[in-house]
Amino acid sequence: RNHDDDTENLTNDGTNILRDPEDPFLLKPMIKHLKKVIVIWLDEIGPADRSTTKYCSEQSRKTMKLNALPWLIKIIGCFIPLFFVIPKALLKLETWTKLFDPSSNHGAKAVWVIKFAVGSTALFSMTVFWDAYKNWDLITNDTPASHFQAWVIISFHLTTTQSTEGTVKKGLLRLLATLSAGLSAFLCIAACNGNPYGTVAWLTLTTPIPIYLATERGFAARVGLSKDYGYLYQCFVFTQAIIVMYYRDEEGTTRNELVLNRIVANCIGITMAILMSLIPLNVWGGDPRIALNIVQIQKEALAKILHVLKECGADSLGTNQSNEEYINLVAEAESSKEASSTPLFVEANDLLADSCKFSKFPLFRADPKLNAELGVLSIYDSAITTLADSAKRIISKDEAKDFFGPGMPLHNDLLTLLEAIEKDEYDISRDEENDTAKKYDLIGPPLVIEYVHFVVKKLFQHEDNLLNIKYGYGQLPQKNHTEVNSLLDSDLGTPLL
Repeated sequence: RNHDDDTENLTNDGTNILRDPEDPFLLKPMIKHLKKVIVIWLDEIGPADRSTTKYCSEQSRKTMKLNALPWLIKIIGCFIPLFFVIPKALLKLETWTKLFDPSSNHGAKAVWVIKFAVGSTALFSMTVFWDAYKNWDLITNDTPASHFQAWVIISFHLTTTQSTEGTVKKGLLRLLATLSAGLSAFLCIAACNGNPYGTVAWLTLTTPIPIYLATERGFAARVGLSKDYGYLYQCFVFTQAIIVMYYRDEEGTTRNELVLNRIVANCIGITMAILMSLIPLNVWGGDPRIALNIVQIQKEALAKILHVLKECGADSLGTNQSNEEYINLVAEAESSKEASSTPLFVEANDLLADSCKFSKFPLFRADPKLNAELGVLSIYDSAITTLADSAKRIISKDEAKDFFGPGMPLHNDLLTLLEAIEKDEYDISRDEENDTAKKYDLIGPPLVIEYVHFVVKKLFQHEDNLLNIKYGYGQLPQKNHTEVNSLLDSDLGTPLL
């Protein structure tokens, strides 16, 4: 039909209204009706002077302040601690030493933040101050939120992820989606030539293609679209739809200018994100450094627990500490391990998941062994917690002196384990038949010592596995060297051995 003609339509109460072609769902009449209902409802509540002077009266301002005060307190309360926490953190020497610690990821994170800020500022400056790009960049006569100028910055932010591998691969996927969607939108505009039915048919036929390609096979297809493609399919769908929609809505915009503007703006933002991620220092998701830090934390926790058992058995502190105080030392070692390792597990798994996107891409692949090693380390993390509970029971039953004191059956085994952790060397080929613990029934303290031997041996084995995992451009990680002896001295006030 001719859309220039207004067509009559009957409402539910039988009255005739004119259907506005710009308001096909009759929202304007509904809004007018809603206003009438609100006025009737307010009149039923009671007479009130709703003039402008009353709305801005002193009583109204007091009421507004009273209602806004709780929200302002909550909002301001969230930011006030930052004025104390941030300066305090900046004044700590530990904060700055972590930035230059090769075993830490803080330096790479700081560089990541700087690169992100530099990339965003560069794109903003280009859009605002570079006349050649600013004058070419398309500005629609729609609302400011729809301006094409923001696309270059938005694409940069959407492409940048927490890892270098994830940013590069997501950027390449978005480049593919942007170029293919731009081509599809160009062909749609050229072929349909403004025909609404042809446009709808084109979008209907082209949208399922990327969705099908991004859908897993078998039962996984029921769960959802694959995350391995980094939202490639969504990028194609909304990029194509936006270009077609803007061409139909904006007058005076040529087809070539519209398509080219959208593609170039996105490609510039994506390219900037990829370049910034490749600038050293990099945050590699496949870097086993965080996993190596977890191993070190677990070995330190074991050393602390064993050291408490040794001191409890010998009572060499000379302070006649009660069993409860020794139990508290074991609990502190275990809680310190949990507080340190838990966020590292979260960070390592998050970076690894991000770096594993687009697994079919031949470059920047994360070694699958890293995921397996993280899973095993989480098991040993729980095992150390179990050992801490066993140590508490041994101390509470006064069994430490009978087994771990000088000249007692398990004293040498305890010293051997402590020395292995301190020197960061463990004899994996140790003769288990000559173990002192084997001469006793494996219950109580002998079982605990044998279990510790097993966990320590496995931790050293998995540490060697992690040191052989390549990442980034093929480099190997550096082994962490932590002074466990000095760490234990600060906790218990006595030498390790």
